[in-house]
Amino acid sequence: MAKNSSSSSRPARLVIMTSEDIKNRKWTDDEVQAMGYAAERQAAGDDSDIDYSDIPQLTEQQLASMVRLREVQRKLAVSAMKTQAK
Repeated sequence: MAKNSSSSSRPARLVIMTSEDIKNRKWTDDEVQAMGYAAERQAAGDDSDIDYSDIPQLTEQQLASMVRLREVQRKLAVSAMKTQAK
């Protein structure tokens, strides 16, 4: 018996958007409300609704191999120009 294909199982087409497209997008009232709610929770530092159960705990070996992040020295661009002596 052939399985019926549902529209929900079909792969969605990828939509390419630039940052300008995202900035200029018209947001629905529900999206604006959801973003405001998420922003308030983030500003308050409330992450109580995050489910960490699918993240495995670190092993003793992984913890022992960790190092403190050190400040990275940035490279400085230098250019040299040859000048003619007078």
